[in-house]
Amino acid sequence: MVNAIWDFDGTLFNTYPYMVTSFCKALDENGVSDVNFDSESIYEDMRIHSLGASETKYCASFNINRDQFSRSYKQFERDEVMLAKPFVGVRAVLSNVIGTGGSNGLLTHRDDQAITLLNDFDLKKTVYWFCNQ
Repeated sequence: MVNAIWDFDGTLFNTYPYMVTSFCKALDENGVSDVNFDSESIYEDMRIHSLGASETKYCASFNINRDQFSRSYKQFERDEVMLAKPFVGVRAVLSNVIGTGGSNGLLTHRDDQAITLLNDFDLKKTVYWFCNQ
């Protein structure tokens, strides 16, 4: 292997628990009691499908305006995701790619959050290029 292209969420950094927390807070802010949803089911939906599919499903189930829900979610997620940590072994894997003459690229929907977290954990130097979708 010469080059590796990584996704940020759920591959390099364990962001999904914080995304789920944000999702639950957004449901609460939009009038849905936590007795009406299960955070484990939300986690599974996000991992199997996507955040967008989860938003569609839960907004339809609870008759929530999707745009309002998305705004709420993003407000919570901005702070929550900054608590994420890299998965165990990420530093070694990224360094191994470089050590064998390769380079690491990052493809993500995140903006500066990904770069900030990479910097916070001294991993930025292991990622050669960054592409924001």
